[in-house]
This record gives sequence, structure tokens and C-alpha cells, in this order.
Amino acid sequence: MVESAADSSTAVWGPEVLELVGKQLAVYIGPLAAMLVRKAARRTGSVSELYALLSNEIPDPRDRDTFLKGARLK
Repeated sequence: MVESAADSSTAVWGPEVLELVGKQLAVYIGPLAAMLVRKAARRTGSVSELYALLSNEIPDPRDRDTFLKGARLK
């Protein structure tokens, strides 16, 4: 069976991680967050890289800083 990119990102990060990060990002950019998190998860290998990449999607610099400061997996 061939593993799709979506399956591989979920395997690396786990669906609960992607959901949590998506909820944190959605505060700043709305419902597109979930899709952006899945795409970013395929391109990153660490939590800090994931949050840094996603922070670029937040237009307001203050919100971006807040997102990065609160970047943690609960």
C-alpha cells in the first residue's frame, strides 16, 4: 500500500497534534488553519519549525509574536 502525503504527516505528527496546532492558528487566521497545518506538517520535522512556518501565515506582527510565544503542545 502506498502512503499518501497526508497519511505520512499524520503518522509523524499524530492527528491530535495537528488538531491542536490548527486550533491555535485558527484564532488568528480562521478556518483555513487546518489545511495550512497539514501542508506545513509535511514540510517540517520539528515543533519549532512547524510553528515558525505557520506564523508566516499571520499578517499582524503582534499576533504572530503572540502565536509563537504560546506555541506549545498541551
